[in-house]
Amino acid sequence: MKRCPTCQRTYTDEVKFCRVDGVTLVNDSAALSESEATRVLPESRATGEAPTEMFRDPGEGKLTTSALSPGPPSAAIGRKSMRGPKLALLVALVILVVVVPTVIVIAGYVSYRHARNTEVAIDSIAVLPFENQNRDASVEWLSDGITESIINNLAQLPNLRVSPRSTVFHYKSTQVDPLAAGKELGVRAVLSGRFRQTSDDVTISVELVDVRDNKQLWGDRFHHKVSDALMMQQEISQQISEQLRLQLSETERQKMMAKRNTTNAEAYQFYLKGRYFWNQRSGQGFRNAIEQFQQAIDRDPTYALAFTGFADCYSLL
Repeated sequence: MKRCPTCQRTYTDEVKFCRVDGVTLVNDSAALSESEATRVLPESRATGEAPTEMFRDPGEGKLTTSALSPGPPSAAIGRKSMRGPKLALLVALVILVVVVPTVIVIAGYVSYRHARNTEVAIDSIAVLPFENQNRDASVEWLSDGITESIINNLAQLPNLRVSPRSTVFHYKSTQVDPLAAGKELGVRAVLSGRFRQTSDDVTISVELVDVRDNKQLWGDRFHHKVSDALMMQQEISQQISEQLRLQLSETERQKMMAKRNTTNAEAYQFYLKGRYFWNQRSGQGFRNAIEQFQQAIDRDPTYALAFTGFADCYSLL
């Protein structure tokens, strides 16, 4: 005979579970008394201890008990459940405010450097006559002479087309927009400058503009003595060639830096004055030019350009 330890119903057939409450049946000799099976709950209520949980061992069908541990308060559960979303939100804000702008700046800088380094070198340029801010005709020879010397120096560079003096000097003494002049001359870049002389000091401000992109590529200011005009035009020419990103071989670079038609500063100044008078294309201008070229030759008998100036004057006379 089998008995339900809970409701005390007895069964004689082969059923294993009570048909009323589903409890595993036990042999009548192993059944617990009702007082032993149910006295746990009253004692726990009487003593105020934690309630016990009754469960049955499926192997033996006996009742066992275990103390129920009190769970965490509901407020603590809420705090723990909210901690994860708050941390995720904080991480997202840090990424949005700090990481994303930093990545954008770095990516922009890398893109800019890559575009600048891979940009095709400028292959054509026009040097506009430098503006004489002194408004003094007695120093025109220096502003025009430096402009012409820069044109001649740049014309020696390989793979660079330079607008000739006869073309660009049409813009002399006119208010011309460098971008408009560059488009008219069909060049990629335009160099413009302003010349000012104070006593024996000369200041030249230059600006190199990209006609295609309408942007300034380079700008600088040079301060020298009048006697250093030769060094000034060479320095400006060298800076321009670097800004044009021309691919010069080391031999070409050294040749350009070392090339000097004269090392005599006075001879160079007389040569510039001679060219200034020669460009007036008049009888008196040619005669004045011959005097200046002779002064240059007297100071440097090996100055070949002064002799060519002589020849130009006599051929046109």
